[in-house]
Amino acid sequence: MNRTILISAIGILALLLSQAYWLTNMYLDKIAQYTDLIDKSLSYSIDNELILQSGLFGEYNRTNKPKLIIKSADEMTPEEIKSYKGDTIVLESDSSSHTRKGISTLFAQSSIDFFLKEHSFPMTVLDSIFKNEIQKNIPHATYQLKLCSRKEQTIDSNHRIYKENQQIITITHPIGTKEEFYIQAIVAIPPQQIFLHLFYALIVSFLMTIIILYCLYYQLIVIRNTRKRLLQQQQAIHTAIHDLKAPLNAAYSILDFIALKETDNNRKPLLQTGKMQIRKLTGIIESILNVHKERQNIEIKKTQVFLPELIEEANREIALLFPGKKYRFELNNPTSIRYIHTDPIRLERCLRNLLENALKYSDDNVKITVSLSKHDNRFSIAIQDTGWGIPIKAQKKLGKQFYRVQATGKEVQPGYGLGLCSVKQLVKEMDGSFTFRSTEGTGSVFVITLP
Repeated sequence: MNRTILISAIGILALLLSQAYWLTNMYLDKIAQYTDLIDKSLSYSIDNELILQSGLFGEYNRTNKPKLIIKSADEMTPEEIKSYKGDTIVLESDSSSHTRKGISTLFAQSSIDFFLKEHSFPMTVLDSIFKNEIQKNIPHATYQLKLCSRKEQTIDSNHRIYKENQQIITITHPIGTKEEFYIQAIVAIPPQQIFLHLFYALIVSFLMTIIILYCLYYQLIVIRNTRKRLLQQQQAIHTAIHDLKAPLNAAYSILDFIALKETDNNRKPLLQTGKMQIRKLTGIIESILNVHKERQNIEIKKTQVFLPELIEEANREIALLFPGKKYRFELNNPTSIRYIHTDPIRLERCLRNLLENALKYSDDNVKITVSLSKHDNRFSIAIQDTGWGIPIKAQKKLGKQFYRVQATGKEVQPGYGLGLCSVKQLVKEMDGSFTFRSTEGTGSVFVITLP
């Protein structure tokens, strides 16, 4: 449960970080939009016609009242072009400049050059235009305009005060044709205004976070309840398994008493076999209880086992479950593997399950071959049968708990679908691997590989 809570906490943290990253990117995108908007507003304010109309051409020579006429060269005759005298602006050479282009801009920039040389720059007019643009596009923003030289010296300012604890955006724009001066706009935008534009995104992000957190919480509750039910079921199963020991011990005592009084030599082996089977069943119960102890690692008790005898004994015991079954059994041991070091109880349970399935899912005269082989430090036990085989569709689910194979055209066999599931688990506990291959109508091969 602690691991489940940890994983859920990591998932929640990842969710919150992703939402924070998403909102941060949206915030930065909004800042970029404001930056572009301020840049356009400043450019518009500098290039606006109001700068020319404020006296740039007539302030220093009001009596002459000069007149500005702009005509396209296509509208003028060669004689008319020659008749005009005065300053000439060559657009081709001006294209190398980084200033904004256009005839009106060139005249404005030329006029600004004159004012920067002879007079002060009309910051009041620029401030008035820029204020209208900013208030129209970015309400509640404060700003300051500065006229600076190329050496970053402030020449003039509109003396406005901006709030430094807000989002600050600084834009610079060169003025004049020689680019010796530039206008710097420092704009402070209230963070709440930016978040107001992101209001719907914040609402969506908040709702998504709440929904996902609720889903995670619901999953935790489901996992907790499921775990609680499983623990209750395990406890009930362990209690039932433990309670089996008492009647088994009683049955063993009864068989032992009968065996002492029995005089018929034909019955004595049967009684001894019954006692041995009860002892094995008691040992299996002990191993199951030991495996499922809460908060205790699985202990594998390895001993030296005579493998051929273990296989033959498992075959004899399974044959008693199918008294009318006709089959052939063969042990193939070409390398003469005899003693191995493993858990005898778990290995015997695996062999019993696989041999029982080989007889259960086959017709009479089936052949069962157990082949032993060794490779490096591992040995394999392959149990092959010529039975019904397993359909391809069923092979993907084979070994799942409570899953049972239904062979085509064959009767449903009794069972609970726990045999192969138990084999897979037991082999895994012994640090081994379990594989199989099967062809429907031909038979199957199950292979246990152990260290």
